Amino acid sequence: MTSLQEIQDYRDHPNISQSELKAILGKGSLTKPSLSMLLGNYLDVHLLTPHLQDELFIVWNGVRPTQTIVDMCDSLYNWIDSGLLLVDVKPDLNVYRDEIEQWIETQSYYSNRPNTRVNKFIEEAKDWWDILTRKGDKQIITGIEQTITELITLRLLNDYELEWLWKGEFQKPFYWTEEEIGCKGLGDILTPNCYVDLKFTTCRNLDEWWKICANLNYPFQMAFYKSGLKVDKCKWLVVNNDWHQLVDVTEIQFQIGKWGYSKTQKIKVGKVEFEVEKKTPGYMDGLEMIKGKNVNNDPYLNAI
Repeated sequence: MTSLQEIQDYRDHPNISQSELKAILGKGSLTKPSLSMLLGNYLDVHLLTPHLQDELFIVWNGVRPTQTIVDMCDSLYNWIDSGLLLVDVKPDLNVYRDEIEQWIETQSYYSNRPNTRVNKFIEEAKDWWDILTRKGDKQIITGIEQTITELITLRLLNDYELEWLWKGEFQKPFYWTEEEIGCKGLGDILTPNCYVDLKFTTCRNLDEWWKICANLNYPFQMAFYKSGLKVDKCKWLVVNNDWHQLVDVTEIQFQIGKWGYSKTQKIKVGKVEFEVEKKTPGYMDGLEMIKGKNVNNDPYLNAI
């Protein structure tokens, strides 16, 4: 049973992770985690490490506001918490009415209603602000989102075709050396000779998910983890609120995840058409960049 300390030790460990490799390659996410990512993280914990649930999440029996209000609350909280205003963070938004009058000038929120937008923001944001100031380091999940996750978990645990998964190890840190570089991973589900990665999605079907898989370069992580775990097989367990499916990672996906691939795109500037090569990197590109070497594509991919 993985402890919170083990996960923290993994995060603090100096070895390099797949997300850090992507950041080195300039392919890491520059945006805030989406609601879909948050729900995916909660499903991971609820299903695989439920004993850590209360330490990582706070459940709020309210209705999640729009993303605009969530982002604005985050912005205001960070501004107040920075200490520049010499005021403490308090759960009552009305306390900050003067500060909000100043801060809201930097926001596009109802800019055509300058006389009423402060009151409107306070009314729409007050409940979320209250839980935001009380959550500490935990992530916020609503009661509705918790119920949906519980139903998904029951569905997965009662699928007899997945019974073999629940005999594995969950959220296990592992470490290895590749190309003389220390590497690390945090595996969702580890079974003898097979690694399974849990992927929550809002896609309506698997065909839509495959496009997300390619766009977000999921094979990158799978190839990296396969190398570290020394397993023969890897699978994705793709989970939606209404459906789930276990899918194999193919050999070509492993090769793409390791070495990357290039494709030529045509672009037009005025009346002139150009061909531009677009490279999707593999994890070896990141390792070689750390070592300061030039990266050569694997000849296996030249035939693609």
